[in-house]
Amino acid sequence: MFKNPKFLQVFKTITKKKMEELIIHPEKFKESVWAISDSFDLSGNKRITSLPRILVVGDEFDIPSCDNIFNIPMYMNVKSELIMSNCDNLAALPEHFIIDTTVDMSFCKRLTTLPERLIVNGLLDLTGCSSITSLPEFKILEINGVLKMDSCHGLKSLPENLSVAGSLCLEDCIGLTSLPNGLNVGSLDLSGCTGLTSIPNGLKVSKSLNLSGCTGLTNIPNDLKVGSLDLSDCTGITTLHENMHIEGNLNLTGCIGLTKLPENLYVGGMLSLNNCTNLTSLPESLKVGEILSLSGCSNLTSLPESLEEKVFLNKTDSNQLPFLVGNQELANRISQNNIGFADIFRLELLNA
Repeated sequence: MFKNPKFLQVFKTITKKKMEELIIHPEKFKESVWAISDSFDLSGNKRITSLPRILVVGDEFDIPSCDNIFNIPMYMNVKSELIMSNCDNLAALPEHFIIDTTVDMSFCKRLTTLPERLIVNGLLDLTGCSSITSLPEFKILEINGVLKMDSCHGLKSLPENLSVAGSLCLEDCIGLTSLPNGLNVGSLDLSGCTGLTSIPNGLKVSKSLNLSGCTGLTNIPNDLKVGSLDLSDCTGITTLHENMHIEGNLNLTGCIGLTKLPENLYVGGMLSLNNCTNLTSLPESLKVGEILSLSGCSNLTSLPESLEEKVFLNKTDSNQLPFLVGNQELANRISQNNIGFADIFRLELLNA
């Protein structure tokens, strides 16, 4: 966009001394085109009300808690991080916003929407932007990196047929009650979205879907396509559909509403059933590719022989789980398995 040498000549290169002058005389920001070769920190400056129309920064640009900034440049190229968190009066973003690195606009509480043309190749962090109630019908949307909107409590809905190649993070968006039809995401984090009561048919998540703590959910659609699935502490879920196929990991920790698992459940990675206290047995048809974690399954009375070599338990479980009581041979075999599984299990938890 800026390859024309004649155009580049209009840029002003700002020295450190010049930056210090800006703090004292913020009205000089009104000049339309600026280039900054190094990092630029104006954290907490209350006098600056606007930024140049075009801004190029060679390193990091920090202007958090600049409460009187109402706008950001029409074009902005920041080589490293752009930190604009807690800019309380920032109400709008440029009509065409391209992000190649990290842009932190978390807790900008007057920001109400996103631009219709948005390209995110890095990270756009809008955590805590509580005035955003919906996303626009995008004219251009490319999310190859991460769009992070955790704790946007005002967010009520997402547009139909939303497609995100990268990651969409909506943790603790408690106002979100449903998901749109045609949603297609690389990774989707909806953990703590307690207002969600259902997942639409046809949802596609190529990598991981995190629904941890979505206590309003009661079931999962039959045609859900997902790489890994986290349903931990989804206490309202009582059943899973037969022939459920998860290529990666399935986390059902704390799903106390589950009384049984479906026939022909396949999990290619790790299956965690920790603290599923109402499970009494596991189906013979259950297939687990890596680790089966059963810690705290206090009512599990039997275990398919084909799964014995997959089981991982905490040390205290050997004296508490019904299927191990009086079966020292099985307890010893599982204990030997756990020696080999311990490091793998810790790694799985760290990467969850």
